[in-house]
Amino acid sequence: MTRIATLATAAALFAAPALAPALAQTAPTQATQGGGVPAMRAAMERMQRDMAAMPMSGDADRDWVMMMRRHHEAAIEMSRAHHGAGRDRDVERMAQKAIEDQTRDIRELDEWLRAHPAR
Repeated sequence: MTRIATLATAAALFAAPALAPALAQTAPTQATQGGGVPAMRAAMERMQRDMAAMPMSGDADRDWVMMMRRHHEAAIEMSRAHHGAGRDRDVERMAQKAIEDQTRDIRELDEWLRAHPAR
C-alpha cells in the first residue's frame, strides 16, 4: 500500500458524528441507481472522503458507530451499483443480502445513537 493510500485509510478511520444525518439525506447518485464498477468505485471514494472529513468526538463508542454507519451506507451503494452490472447470480444474491443486512445494521446503529445522544 502506498504511503498516500495508507494516510488516506488512516484519515478515513477518524471521522465525525456531525455528518451522519446529512449523509443519510443525500440524493440518490449513479452509485445508488446502478452503474457497475465506476459507480462502485465512486461510492467507495465518497465514503472515504466523507469519513476522512468526520471530526472525532473523543467518545470511542460514538465515533465507531458513526464510522460504521457511513461504511454500511457505502456498502449499500456499492451493492446497488452492482445490481444488473455483474453476471454471477451468486454475487448478485450476496449483493442483495448485503443491502438487507447493512440496512438492518444501520437501523441498529441509529437506535444506539438515539439512545446515546452526543454530549
